[in-house]
Amino acid sequence: MTSKDKVVTKLEPLFVKLKAAGKGVGAVRCNNSGENKAYLQPLCEGLGIKMEYTPANNPQYNGVVERAFVTIRQRAIASLNESRLNKEHRRHVWAEAINTATVLANATKTGRLDVPADMLFYNEMPKVYEVLQPFGRIGFVTDKTKIKAKLDDRSFKCFFVGYAENHARDAFRMYNPVTKRVIVTHDVYKWAAWHGNPPVVHDMPVEAQEQIVAPAEKPKTTK
Repeated sequence: MTSKDKVVTKLEPLFVKLKAAGKGVGAVRCNNSGENKAYLQPLCEGLGIKMEYTPANNPQYNGVVERAFVTIRQRAIASLNESRLNKEHRRHVWAEAINTATVLANATKTGRLDVPADMLFYNEMPKVYEVLQPFGRIGFVTDKTKIKAKLDDRSFKCFFVGYAENHARDAFRMYNPVTKRVIVTHDVYKWAAWHGNPPVVHDMPVEAQEQIVAPAEKPKTTK
């Protein structure tokens, strides 16, 4: 979101979707900042949703959500680190990393729930199970430009950054490092080998571990 007044454009479709799934929102808890009163309160009042305000700088009043924010952020940072994208590209796709971490969190069972959150709220299994990809994986997207020279490339390289919402399950969000824009496409005709970090030491054979952990000592020289 480019500004806080855009929160209404994100929450209103969510409230409608939850209501259609039989999971109507009873209350929204947030701090009593000016933008919440100016933009969020009229929306909630129009939908019959109760507003619960908390004092500023008191996250303990909304502890579960505040802890979830930190968990999602750390998962997004881990995805960015594992993808090995440079700082310039990280700056363009950090929001995509957070969104993808949220999607995967909602599609994953936890210790408290026997089913994923998506199944609990929408009564359907998450679509991402069959098309899981590592964040930042290189994919070659078909170039559908109508006029191309005979020797021009028929595809261009992108990085996987997420799953397209309200699309078929094989539609992905791909980041083009040349244009620095994210596109939604199902025309990823080929995936490159994963370029993330190599296996950790304890996944290697014992002989390889010994060579890494205890390399041979160099012979000592005498003067």
